[in-house]
Order: sequence, then C-alpha cells, then structure tokens
Amino acid sequence: MAGLQRRIIENILTQPQLAVHSVSFMPTKTTMSPPVYLSLPSPEPQPVDGCGVCRALVGQRAEARGRGDLSRVTDLNVELRSHHDGAGQ
Repeated sequence: MAGLQRRIIENILTQPQLAVHSVSFMPTKTTMSPPVYLSLPSPEPQPVDGCGVCRALVGQRAEARGRGDLSRVTDLNVELRSHHDGAGQ
C-alpha cells in the first residue's frame, strides 16, 4: 500500500493537472441580495381605562423593563394588544 501511495504522490507532483481533476468546485454566489426594508416599531399598547387586567399588565411591563428583560416586555405588549380584542391599541 505504501508503494501505491508513493506512486500516486509522485504522479501528482510530476503531473499537477491530475490533481486539479480530483477537486470539485461549488459555484459561489457573488452578488448581494436586495436590501431588507423594515418598518418602524409599533407604539406600545396603552391600557383600557378602568381595566384591572390592563393595569396589571402595564405594571408587569414596567417591572420587566426595569430588570432589562425586553423579551418579557415584548410578550406583555402582545398580551396587552390582544386583551379586549385589540381595544387597548
């Protein structure tokens, strides 16, 4: 086996065109994708006057923001928007 490996290496070194044929190349995309356009974030939903659930959600949102838990702030915004079938928008 060592003799065969030596002969293969000698062939590649003396005939470099043989080595090129053993490598396959993948086509590479060289152009950029079009830009992504994002809208501005929606304003935070406001509580419905006189609703205790809305008031509690707004309080939890303030606490989460104070802790730096912006994921929870987003979750509470979604919950507040869907509360009262969107009446808090």
